[in-house]
This record gives sequence, structure tokens and C-alpha cells, in this order.
Amino acid sequence: MIVYAIKSILCLGILYMGYLLLWERTSFHHFKRGYLLSALVISLAIPGITITEYIEATLQPVTTNLITVVPTATPTLDVETAPSGMSLLLWGYILGVVVFLFRFGNHVRQLWLKIQRHVHTHKNGLIHVQLDTSEAPHTFLQYIFLPKEHKTKPLPQEVIQHEEAHAIQRHSLDVLLVEFLQVFFWFHPVLYFYKRSMKLNHEFLADQAVLQKGVQTHHYQKLLLAFSGNTYSPALTHSIQYSSIKKRFTIMKTTPLSKTSRWARLLFFVPVLALLVWGFSSKEQVVRSADSTISHLLSEGDKIRLYVHQKEVTVNGQKIAASDFAKTVDALTKNWSKASMNSFQWDIFYDNADKATLKTLESEFLKTNLYKVTQRGLKATPPPPPPPAPDANKTPPPPPAPETDSPPAPERVYYSVPEPPPPPNPDPVEYVKELAKRGAIFYSGPHKNSLEQMLELARKSDSLQLDLSEYPIVRLSGC
Repeated sequence: MIVYAIKSILCLGILYMGYLLLWERTSFHHFKRGYLLSALVISLAIPGITITEYIEATLQPVTTNLITVVPTATPTLDVETAPSGMSLLLWGYILGVVVFLFRFGNHVRQLWLKIQRHVHTHKNGLIHVQLDTSEAPHTFLQYIFLPKEHKTKPLPQEVIQHEEAHAIQRHSLDVLLVEFLQVFFWFHPVLYFYKRSMKLNHEFLADQAVLQKGVQTHHYQKLLLAFSGNTYSPALTHSIQYSSIKKRFTIMKTTPLSKTSRWARLLFFVPVLALLVWGFSSKEQVVRSADSTISHLLSEGDKIRLYVHQKEVTVNGQKIAASDFAKTVDALTKNWSKASMNSFQWDIFYDNADKATLKTLESEFLKTNLYKVTQRGLKATPPPPPPPAPDANKTPPPPPAPETDSPPAPERVYYSVPEPPPPPNPDPVEYVKELAKRGAIFYSGPHKNSLEQMLELARKSDSLQLDLSEYPIVRLSGC
């Protein structure tokens, strides 16, 4: 949450600086309104983007597909010893949300009570509220609040047009959005300046709407000066006497941007947006397991990998129902030649396979074109036992001479076999280093761990609980 907030603040700060430098002093007011609203959404969305980089796992020969370390208790963090700094920070954030939520609700309540307590009339689809107090004319949603002097001395038509422009263009919705975000991002320093620039641009839009009706610029500027006193206007509203009169006068005399200049400024933000996405999004590296990458081997060596874990059946990285095994094999081999079918190799791994599931697979395989061509069943005999360990005192025999007419390679079948007991007092640190030398990739749940992180875990525990069933991917057991 803290990292997200920091990224969001920096992202909005960069976009806001771009607005101040390139757009605020221009008369392109409608685009500026869209830019300010889009920048809010972008700054909140980019830190939540995760860019995933997939890394293909390298298939390496191993003597068994299932290697486990004897389970032992992993170190746990006692809640009572956990640092309390995060708790204090969380409670401080919640307190700020409560305060700003109360403030926001109070502002809305005051405006609603003002509407209910005063006479209001409908005019041109808007609602004029006649006040009993001396306030500057101001607008909230479709309500235009007029001071008591309006009863005896009508306001200039230009003032009414200015407030109507705020209501017609729904400027209050922009302010309500920023105020609502401020409830949850009350610590966001850029939002305070951002809201001021947004309301100033609303005044530019309202001034522009009045001048486009044919009002003389110098006459309208005199009206703005007449209403530029320190008269109070409630929060969440727009008022003609909003500050920055000097900037408003300057903008009225600004020459519109040329088409070339507008496009140049727009294109400037393309690389800026790309850099923001790259710099403030999250990065994650995911290693594809061997099962998810095996399918590309079909074009290289005509192989099919079958993995059965209890009742789950996986063919070339895809989980299927046992009853669909024949359809799956036929789909994989539909473009194979007879020579390819006769020379293909199985990769079969049974991990506590369900007997009924194996029986279904065997009966389904008899329906396949692969079986009809090869007449080779799905069953295979277990591999022979490993040779005895060599005697250190004897000279090892020379390797056998290669045979000229060697028989075809037998089917490769892997079985889950019990792991032999570890050596006395195994060193988890050395064991992790040895796995790393052999190309192991360490994971805890979906997250990749570096070798340094695994070594740190190994040093903190007397024994380490590892799962090597997806070797070369090594996972913390239970994650």
C-alpha cells in the first residue's frame, strides 16, 4: 500500500508538471479538462499494473521426478514480536480517512440544507436558489445560488451566464471526484494543487462561454473586478469571484494554439506515458514449468508427455479428462507420418495415480490412430534397479564398447519412488547451494526466490522443507 501510494503521488506529480508547463496558459480549455481527469485515472491505474515476464524453464535429465526433503517445522513469526510501526501507520491512515470523510459529508450536508431552507425556482432546466444572505453568486450541480440583493437589484446577465455555464457543463462532478479521492488519499500533496488548477480551468471554461455569446472582453473584465472581493462562497461550489483574476484576464487575450503546436504537445506525452508505465508498474518474472513448455517439442522429436497425479491427467502441459485422452492424442498426432509414429517416445510420469483413471487411459489409448499404427500399449515395466555403488578400492571397469546395431531407445517412464533418507545432520545451506549449481529455480508459491533469499531461509532453519516434483523448479513445500 505504501509503495502504491508513493508511485501514485510521483506519477500524478509528473503529469501535473506537464500540465503546468505545456497546457495551463493555453486556451484549449476543453482538452485541459479531459487531460486533468485522465491524469487522475492514469496515476491511480499505472501503479496497479503488473508486467509479467515469462522465463522458459530448461529441461534437464534427472534420476527421478519427485525428490523431497524430510518435512520439518519452518520458522514462524510470533505476532507479539512483530513490529508495531505498521499498525500505528494503519491507524493513522484510518483516522485521516474518517476526518476527511466527515469533512466531505459536512460540506454536502450544508449545501443540501441551504437548498431546502430557501426558495428556489426552475429556469432553463436549472434551479435558482434565492438566498437571504449576502454571498457571491455560486453554483453546485444544477443549483445556482443568488444573493439577497438580487431581489431588489437584478444581477448583470453576464454573471448569470457565467454561473449557468458551470451548471450546464457539470463542473461540480469534477470537483466531487477530487474531493472523494481526497478522502482516501488525504496524504496526497499533489491533489491539493491539482484541485485548485481544475477549478481554475472551470473558470476559464465559464469565462469562455460568456465571451462566446458576444460580450465585450473589457466590459466582462470590469464585472469580474466588481465581484472579486473577499465574499465567502461555500466549498464544493464554483463562483464568479474565484481567485486568480489576473490569470483569467491573461487567458482571455491568449491566441489559440495552432494545429501543429497542439499535435506537438500531444505527441510529447506518448513517450512520457510509456516511461510512466515502465517506471511505476510492478515487474514479475514467472518461470514456465516443464509441463507448460513441452508441447513445442512435438515438432522437434515427436514426443508426448503424460503426467497422472491421482485423478488429474495432464498431456503436454494441458489438463484433460481421462475420457478425452483418445481425442487429445489423435489431435496431437494428426499430422504425424507413420515413420514419426513408429519412432516417437513417451514421457510418462505416474504420481500416486488412481487405478480407475489409469484403466480409463489405457482403454482410451486403444482407440487412437497412434496405437493402431504402432500396436504399442500404454503400459510399461518399471525401470531396472540402479547399479550398486562402486568400491573406492577397486579400479572401475572400462566402459563397454559401443554397439553398431543398437536397439531403439526404450520408453522413458518415471515413477514416484520414496526418497532415501538424507545423510546424518544434513546442512540445508550446502544443499541449497548444490541445487543452485544444478540449475534449480526456487519458488515460494507463485513468487520466484533468489538464491540469496533461499540461503537466508536455510540459515534460519535447522532443516528445510522443499518440493522438487517440478524440477528444475524447487518450491517451499506447502506454498
